[in-house]
Amino acid sequence: MQENCETAYEELKSEIENLHLTAVTAVKENPILSNLLKGYKVFYSPLLYKPKVLFIGINPGNGEEGVYDCEHCDKGELEYLHYNYTLADETKKVFEMACKSEALYNSVKTNYYYLATTSGKDIFKITDFLGRQSKDDLGEQLIVNARKWTKRLIETMEPELIICEGVEAYANVTDLFQEGIKMKEDVEYVYVEEIEANIIGYKRTYSNINNKSKLASTIATLLS
Repeated sequence: MQENCETAYEELKSEIENLHLTAVTAVKENPILSNLLKGYKVFYSPLLYKPKVLFIGINPGNGEEGVYDCEHCDKGELEYLHYNYTLADETKKVFEMACKSEALYNSVKTNYYYLATTSGKDIFKITDFLGRQSKDDLGEQLIVNARKWTKRLIETMEPELIICEGVEAYANVTDLFQEGIKMKEDVEYVYVEEIEANIIGYKRTYSNINNKSKLASTIATLLS
């Protein structure tokens, strides 16, 4: 139920906020790394129970500079519907090609990591600086908890379909339930019995989806 979904997230929210605020404070002590960390953000849509699609990217980008946001209740529809940056346009085009545009109105968007950086590689520069040697090190906690939080959100929301926005996101998300998949094709998917859902991964070049036609046909096949 939607209410149970929101309650479950509230239990995670304080964990997420406290750990990320601690990380922001620690990173500010290093002038170089403080320029790499732009902020953090969890949701780009409302939090929904049983959404048609759950989009998972690797992490927020430059657009979240100065944003520190763990909320979901202040979000309207999926951000992609109302913005025209490249990944939003590419996603809308794919769903139009699949004749599934209506599914975007019942979809959720988040990321595997919530730290906002210019490059995904900057996450590991930051977490290495914060420490990865023991389970108590702040950098290690950010990595380990990203895994825990993503799995919990998937299990709580029970999406019909998960779409991973890139090779690294697909490897990380599939690794939550089995050995992580390293993509060979432009578009791949796997059915995960544990969550009774298909997980799609696609390759992209920056924000451009490499094979929109194949992704569209896969979505058309897997989404009811």
